[in-house]
Amino acid sequence: QVALAYSGALVDGRISSGGIIQATFLESLVKRVDNIFAELPNLKANFVRYLGTGKWPDAQSDAVLLSWYLQWYSIPPPLVVASTVEKIKRRAPTGVSMLPLLRLLLPTTHLVGLMEIEKLQMMPMRS
Repeated sequence: QVALAYSGALVDGRISSGGIIQATFLESLVKRVDNIFAELPNLKANFVRYLGTGKWPDAQSDAVLLSWYLQWYSIPPPLVVASTVEKIKRRAPTGVSMLPLLRLLLPTTHLVGLMEIEKLQMMPMRS
């Protein structure tokens, strides 16, 4: 709704295109999407399962939301993430943040996605 209102205001000439207004709008839109993802009840569990096993959620709505999440943060497939994490674990000292190396090895992945990948590595393994 916000995007449609903004687009309509641009078309009608009520606001000018570009500049600080557009940047502010886009930042607020990004923040809103981030907040929506943070509030989705099954997303975190589905993300953990997907990265760990490569399996998609059974429910179609959960699968769609997970795919949007992966796309939004440009998170690569589970095998790419796993091999990247293994490379880092072999070379980096234990207890040191993986984030800088994740950033170097997965340069197109958004910082939020990288932070989630790092958090998963710190979680205790469940049997």
